[in-house]
Amino acid sequence: MPVPGMGATRRGRVVQWAGGAFALLLVISVFGLRPAAADMPKAPISVAQSSVVAAIDPAQWGALLAAGHNDKANYDYATADIAKRLRGVGVSNIRILTATPEHAMRAGAAMATHDEIRAAFARIAGPQTGACLFFITSHANRRGIHLVIDRSQQYLTARDLDRYVTEACGDRPQVLILSGCYSGAMITDAMTRHPRRIIMASASPTTVSYGATTTERHLNFERCLINAYDSGVSTWRDLFLQALPCVEEREDWLRVPASKPEAFIGAAVVDLRIPGR
Repeated sequence: MPVPGMGATRRGRVVQWAGGAFALLLVISVFGLRPAAADMPKAPISVAQSSVVAAIDPAQWGALLAAGHNDKANYDYATADIAKRLRGVGVSNIRILTATPEHAMRAGAAMATHDEIRAAFARIAGPQTGACLFFITSHANRRGIHLVIDRSQQYLTARDLDRYVTEACGDRPQVLILSGCYSGAMITDAMTRHPRRIIMASASPTTVSYGATTTERHLNFERCLINAYDSGVSTWRDLFLQALPCVEEREDWLRVPASKPEAFIGAAVVDLRIPGR
Protein backbone atom coordinates (compact mmCIF):
# COMPACT_ATOMS: atom_id res chain seq x y z
CA MET A 1 0.00 0.00 0.00
CA PRO A 2 1.26 3.51 -0.68
CA VAL A 3 2.52 5.64 2.15
CA PRO A 4 -0.19 8.16 3.17
CA GLY A 5 0.19 11.39 1.26
CA MET A 6 2.31 9.80 -1.44
CA GLY A 7 1.72 7.96 -4.70
CA ALA A 8 -1.93 8.86 -5.19
CA THR A 9 -1.31 9.88 -8.79
CA ARG A 10 1.43 7.40 -9.64
CA ARG A 11 0.75 5.27 -12.67
CA GLY A 12 2.36 3.40 -15.51
CA ARG A 13 0.77 3.19 -18.90
CA VAL A 14 0.39 0.79 -21.79
CA VAL A 15 -0.14 2.17 -25.27
CA GLN A 16 -1.19 0.34 -28.39
CA TRP A 17 -0.47 1.19 -32.02
CA ALA A 18 -3.59 2.25 -33.88
CA GLY A 19 -3.28 2.95 -37.59
CA GLY A 20 -0.43 5.45 -37.42
CA ALA A 21 -1.34 7.08 -34.09
CA PHE A 22 -1.12 6.10 -30.44
CA ALA A 23 -4.26 4.82 -28.76
CA LEU A 24 -4.14 4.58 -25.00
CA LEU A 25 -5.20 1.08 -24.09
CA LEU A 26 -4.81 0.98 -20.33
CA VAL A 27 -3.75 3.26 -17.51
CA ILE A 28 -2.74 1.66 -14.23
CA SER A 29 -3.01 3.54 -10.93
CA VAL A 30 -2.56 2.51 -7.33
CA PHE A 31 -6.29 1.85 -7.29
CA GLY A 32 -6.23 -0.65 -10.14
CA LEU A 33 -7.24 -0.42 -13.81
CA ARG A 34 -8.60 2.96 -14.67
CA PRO A 35 -8.79 4.92 -17.97
CA ALA A 36 -7.41 8.44 -18.06
CA ALA A 37 -10.34 10.31 -19.54
CA ALA A 38 -8.27 13.17 -20.89
CA ASP A 39 -6.00 10.79 -22.79
CA MET A 40 -8.43 8.15 -23.99
CA PRO A 41 -9.18 8.10 -27.74
CA LYS A 42 -12.78 8.06 -28.88
CA ALA A 43 -12.48 4.53 -30.27
CA PRO A 44 -9.78 2.45 -28.53
CA ILE A 45 -8.79 -0.77 -30.25
CA SER A 46 -10.57 -3.92 -29.14
CA VAL A 47 -8.05 -6.34 -27.70
CA ALA A 48 -9.96 -9.38 -28.94
CA GLN A 49 -9.98 -8.10 -32.52
CA SER A 50 -6.38 -6.88 -32.49
CA SER A 51 -4.41 -9.85 -31.25
CA VAL A 52 -2.98 -12.03 -34.03
CA VAL A 53 0.03 -13.81 -32.51
CA ALA A 54 -0.63 -15.63 -29.23
CA ALA A 55 1.75 -18.55 -28.59
CA ILE A 56 5.17 -19.51 -29.96
CA ASP A 57 7.04 -22.67 -29.03
CA PRO A 58 9.85 -21.94 -26.50
CA ALA A 59 12.38 -23.61 -28.81
CA GLN A 60 11.59 -20.98 -31.43
CA TRP A 61 12.44 -18.00 -29.23
CA GLY A 62 15.78 -16.23 -29.57
CA ALA A 63 16.89 -14.17 -26.56
CA LEU A 64 19.57 -11.50 -26.20
CA LEU A 65 20.23 -10.39 -22.61
CA ALA A 66 22.63 -7.51 -22.02
CA ALA A 67 24.17 -5.73 -19.03
CA GLY A 68 25.32 -2.33 -20.25
CA HIS A 69 27.15 -1.16 -17.13
CA ASN A 70 29.48 -2.63 -14.52
CA ASP A 71 29.27 -0.41 -11.43
CA LYS A 72 26.78 -2.83 -9.83
CA ALA A 73 26.64 -6.61 -9.82
CA ASN A 74 22.84 -6.35 -10.20
CA TYR A 75 23.12 -5.96 -13.97
CA ASP A 76 24.80 -9.34 -14.50
CA TYR A 77 22.59 -10.96 -11.87
CA ALA A 78 19.55 -9.95 -13.91
CA THR A 79 20.79 -11.40 -17.20
CA ALA A 80 21.85 -14.64 -15.48
CA ASP A 81 18.57 -15.07 -13.61
CA ILE A 82 16.41 -14.33 -16.64
CA ALA A 83 18.47 -16.74 -18.74
CA LYS A 84 18.00 -19.44 -16.08
CA ARG A 85 14.23 -19.05 -16.22
CA LEU A 86 14.15 -19.10 -20.00
CA ARG A 87 16.27 -22.24 -20.17
CA GLY A 88 13.98 -23.83 -17.63
CA VAL A 89 11.04 -23.65 -20.05
CA GLY A 90 12.96 -24.75 -23.14
CA VAL A 91 14.50 -21.58 -24.60
CA SER A 92 18.04 -22.55 -25.62
CA ASN A 93 18.84 -19.89 -28.22
CA ILE A 94 20.22 -17.33 -25.73
CA ARG A 95 23.10 -14.85 -26.00
CA ILE A 96 24.35 -12.92 -22.95
CA LEU A 97 26.40 -9.72 -23.08
CA THR A 98 28.18 -8.08 -20.16
CA ALA A 99 30.13 -4.92 -19.32
CA THR A 100 32.25 -6.75 -16.72
CA PRO A 101 35.44 -8.32 -18.14
CA GLU A 102 35.71 -10.78 -15.23
CA HIS A 103 32.15 -11.95 -15.81
CA ALA A 104 32.84 -12.31 -19.52
CA MET A 105 35.77 -14.64 -18.84
CA ARG A 106 33.91 -16.60 -16.16
CA ALA A 107 30.62 -17.02 -18.05
CA GLY A 108 31.88 -17.00 -21.61
CA ALA A 109 29.82 -13.90 -22.41
CA ALA A 110 30.70 -11.29 -25.01
CA MET A 111 31.08 -7.61 -24.16
CA ALA A 112 28.12 -5.23 -24.48
CA THR A 113 29.15 -3.01 -27.39
CA HIS A 114 27.25 -1.89 -30.47
CA ASP A 115 29.11 -4.39 -32.65
CA GLU A 116 28.40 -7.28 -30.28
CA ILE A 117 24.73 -6.33 -29.85
CA ARG A 118 24.23 -6.22 -33.59
CA ALA A 119 26.10 -9.52 -34.07
CA ALA A 120 24.16 -11.19 -31.26
CA PHE A 121 20.84 -10.15 -32.79
CA ALA A 122 21.94 -11.80 -36.04
CA ARG A 123 22.87 -14.98 -34.15
CA ILE A 124 19.59 -15.34 -32.25
CA ALA A 125 17.48 -14.60 -35.33
CA GLY A 126 18.18 -17.71 -37.35
CA PRO A 127 15.80 -19.43 -39.80
CA GLN A 128 14.25 -21.43 -36.96
CA THR A 129 13.55 -18.36 -34.80
CA GLY A 130 9.88 -17.46 -34.43
CA ALA A 131 10.24 -14.52 -32.01
CA CYS A 132 12.98 -12.31 -30.55
CA LEU A 133 13.46 -11.18 -26.94
CA PHE A 134 15.85 -8.38 -25.99
CA PHE A 135 16.55 -7.34 -22.41
CA ILE A 136 19.05 -4.67 -21.39
CA THR A 137 19.79 -3.15 -17.99
CA SER A 138 22.10 -0.21 -17.41
CA HIS A 139 22.27 3.46 -16.60
CA ALA A 140 20.40 5.57 -19.13
CA ASN A 141 19.31 9.08 -19.98
CA ARG A 142 17.09 10.67 -22.60
CA ARG A 143 19.73 10.04 -25.22
CA GLY A 144 19.73 6.29 -24.77
CA ILE A 145 21.05 3.36 -22.74
CA HIS A 146 24.66 3.55 -21.57
CA LEU A 147 27.14 1.00 -22.93
CA VAL A 148 30.10 1.74 -20.68
CA ILE A 149 32.51 -0.61 -22.48
CA ASP A 150 31.94 0.86 -25.95
CA ARG A 151 34.33 3.81 -25.94
CA SER A 152 33.47 4.90 -29.48
CA GLN A 153 29.68 4.91 -29.14
CA GLN A 154 28.57 4.86 -25.52
CA TYR A 155 24.80 5.03 -25.97
CA LEU A 156 22.35 2.60 -27.49
CA THR A 157 19.72 4.94 -28.94
CA ALA A 158 16.19 4.15 -30.01
CA ARG A 159 17.29 4.55 -33.62
CA ASP A 160 20.15 2.07 -33.13
CA LEU A 161 17.98 -0.49 -31.41
CA ASP A 162 15.21 -0.22 -33.98
CA ARG A 163 17.74 -0.77 -36.75
CA TYR A 164 19.42 -3.77 -35.11
CA VAL A 165 16.24 -5.59 -34.19
CA THR A 166 14.54 -4.85 -37.52
CA GLU A 167 17.55 -6.03 -39.52
CA ALA A 168 17.72 -9.31 -37.62
CA CYS A 169 14.14 -10.11 -36.63
CA GLY A 170 12.19 -8.52 -39.47
CA ASP A 171 8.46 -8.81 -38.90
CA ARG A 172 8.69 -11.62 -36.33
CA PRO A 173 7.26 -10.88 -32.88
CA GLN A 174 9.71 -8.85 -30.80
CA VAL A 175 9.77 -8.16 -27.05
CA LEU A 176 12.15 -5.39 -25.94
CA ILE A 177 12.64 -4.81 -22.19
CA LEU A 178 14.61 -1.66 -21.34
CA SER A 179 15.67 -1.09 -17.74
CA GLY A 180 17.20 2.30 -16.95
CA CYS A 181 16.37 5.87 -16.03
CA TYR A 182 14.35 7.79 -18.64
CA SER A 183 14.07 4.58 -20.71
CA GLY A 184 10.55 5.54 -21.81
CA ALA A 185 12.26 8.00 -24.15
CA MET A 186 13.14 4.93 -26.25
CA ILE A 187 9.44 4.41 -27.07
CA THR A 188 9.56 6.63 -30.15
CA ASP A 189 7.35 6.80 -33.24
CA ALA A 190 9.92 4.77 -35.20
CA MET A 191 10.11 2.13 -32.47
CA THR A 192 6.35 1.73 -32.41
CA ARG A 193 5.69 1.27 -36.12
CA HIS A 194 5.81 -2.51 -35.77
CA PRO A 195 2.49 -4.19 -34.92
CA ARG A 196 4.36 -7.27 -33.67
CA ARG A 197 6.59 -5.40 -31.23
CA ILE A 198 6.28 -5.05 -27.45
CA ILE A 199 8.41 -2.52 -25.56
CA MET A 200 8.62 -2.27 -21.77
CA ALA A 201 10.53 0.61 -20.18
CA SER A 202 11.32 0.90 -16.47
CA ALA A 203 10.69 4.66 -16.39
CA SER A 204 8.88 7.39 -18.29
CA PRO A 205 10.85 9.75 -20.58
CA THR A 206 11.03 12.28 -17.74
CA THR A 207 11.66 10.12 -14.65
CA VAL A 208 14.48 8.16 -13.06
CA SER A 209 14.19 4.48 -12.25
CA TYR A 210 14.88 3.46 -8.66
CA GLY A 211 17.70 0.92 -8.44
CA ALA A 212 18.23 -1.27 -5.39
CA THR A 213 19.58 -1.27 -1.87
CA THR A 214 23.00 -2.82 -1.30
CA THR A 215 21.39 -6.08 -0.16
CA GLU A 216 19.05 -6.60 -3.13
CA ARG A 217 19.96 -8.89 -6.00
CA HIS A 218 17.90 -7.09 -8.64
CA LEU A 219 17.03 -3.51 -9.50
CA ASN A 220 13.46 -2.63 -8.61
CA PHE A 221 11.86 -2.91 -12.06
CA GLU A 222 13.66 -6.16 -12.81
CA ARG A 223 12.79 -7.57 -9.38
CA CYS A 224 9.14 -6.87 -10.02
CA LEU A 225 9.19 -8.37 -13.52
CA ILE A 226 10.87 -11.51 -12.22
CA ASN A 227 8.38 -11.74 -9.35
CA ALA A 228 5.51 -11.40 -11.82
CA TYR A 229 7.05 -14.10 -14.01
CA ASP A 230 7.50 -16.43 -11.03
CA SER A 231 3.85 -15.90 -10.07
CA GLY A 232 2.84 -17.62 -13.31
CA VAL A 233 1.48 -14.83 -15.54
CA SER A 234 0.86 -15.99 -19.08
CA THR A 235 1.31 -13.00 -21.41
CA TRP A 236 3.93 -10.28 -21.74
CA ARG A 237 1.22 -7.66 -21.32
CA ASP A 238 0.13 -9.20 -18.01
CA LEU A 239 3.76 -9.45 -16.90
CA PHE A 240 4.09 -5.67 -17.19
CA LEU A 241 0.73 -4.93 -15.62
CA GLN A 242 1.43 -7.15 -12.63
CA ALA A 243 4.88 -5.59 -12.12
CA LEU A 244 3.48 -2.04 -11.82
CA PRO A 245 1.98 -2.26 -8.30
CA CYS A 246 5.20 -3.92 -7.10
CA VAL A 247 7.29 -1.04 -8.49
CA GLU A 248 5.01 1.56 -6.91
CA GLU A 249 4.92 -0.17 -3.53
CA ARG A 250 8.72 -0.17 -3.14
CA GLU A 251 9.01 3.44 -4.32
CA ASP A 252 6.31 4.55 -1.89
CA TRP A 253 7.92 2.67 0.97
CA LEU A 254 11.34 4.24 0.29
CA ARG A 255 9.82 7.65 -0.48
CA VAL A 256 11.70 7.93 -3.76
CA PRO A 257 10.33 9.62 -6.91
CA ALA A 258 7.88 7.58 -8.99
CA SER A 259 9.49 6.00 -12.05
CA LYS A 260 6.18 5.52 -13.94
CA PRO A 261 7.14 2.55 -16.15
CA GLU A 262 5.69 2.56 -19.65
CA ALA A 263 4.96 -0.06 -22.29
CA PHE A 264 4.00 -0.23 -25.94
CA ILE A 265 1.95 -3.23 -27.08
CA GLY A 266 1.69 -3.79 -30.83
CA ALA A 267 -1.79 -4.56 -32.12
CA ALA A 268 -0.79 -8.02 -33.39
CA VAL A 269 0.81 -9.19 -30.11
CA VAL A 270 -1.57 -8.02 -27.40
CA ASP A 271 -1.99 -11.63 -26.24
CA LEU A 272 1.54 -12.86 -27.04
CA ARG A 273 2.38 -15.51 -24.48
CA ILE A 274 5.58 -15.79 -22.48
CA PRO A 275 7.63 -18.86 -23.54
CA GLY A 276 6.32 -21.98 -21.87
CA ARG A 277 3.07 -20.36 -20.67
